[in-house]
Amino acid sequence: MVGNGFLLNRNRSGLQSSLERISSGRRLNRASTDPAASALSALLRSDISALIQSVSNVESGANFVRTAEGGLAGVADLVNRGRELAIQSSNGTLNDSQRQALDQELS
Repeated sequence: MVGNGFLLNRNRSGLQSSLERISSGRRLNRASTDPAASALSALLRSDISALIQSVSNVESGANFVRTAEGGLAGVADLVNRGRELAIQSSNGTLNDSQRQALDQELS
């Protein structure tokens, strides 16, 4: 009779473990279920976290590049306008006061 009680308890424990896995939708609910799979699962979770951080870092880097690109575009616009003013000033058709006005804009 003692043997039957042991089998009954073991079956109950197995049933409880199976029901826990079914209700949670997860194969692993605790490390004791499958230690090797649990270790692999922890490693994969760690890799996923690292990849999520990497994506975040790349997005931050892309935002930095876009900001720098906007600043450089502004500088390029200023340089181009300075070149236009220099060409206007040197074409020989402007008098001194007009060239001074172009110099003031350039400054």
